[in-house]
Amino acid sequence: KFISAGTHSIEFDGTNLPNGIYFYRIKIGNYIETRKLILQK
Repeated sequence: KFISAGTHSIEFDGTNLPNGIYFYRIKIGNYIETRKLILQK
């Protein structure tokens, strides 16, 4: 999927997930970044 340059956002719906630490990965060409998300309801 091609997306033009600029600022973009994505919605995360953790409604059915328990509290905890999750990791997500962003890949742009050869660049890969893994980040931590803390879900606390």
